[in-house]
Amino acid sequence: MLGRYRGIRGVYRITMAPGVGLRVPELVDRTEAATVEATITADGTLILLQDGELSSVRSFVVSPLTLPPGAPRPAGPLLWTASSSGATGSMS
Repeated sequence: MLGRYRGIRGVYRITMAPGVGLRVPELVDRTEAATVEATITADGTLILLQDGELSSVRSFVVSPLTLPPGAPRPAGPLLWTASSSGATGSMS
């Protein structure tokens, strides 16, 4: 979720589960990006697209994603789908 919590604008994770009381958002990545999109892979990796820059997040560690030479920059929403080739997924 993109939002501001306690004065910090960023991408947050909020645990969704039965229980009593409010959940405290966990900061995944601070950002001042104008546009932020995200998707999550089958193995739990979060893929972020912030102002056209790709990164991956695993265990709250943010790492830049480099596109292969000649690959187009992502345009439009990200979606993780199952692959028919047997791989765990592919980015569209």
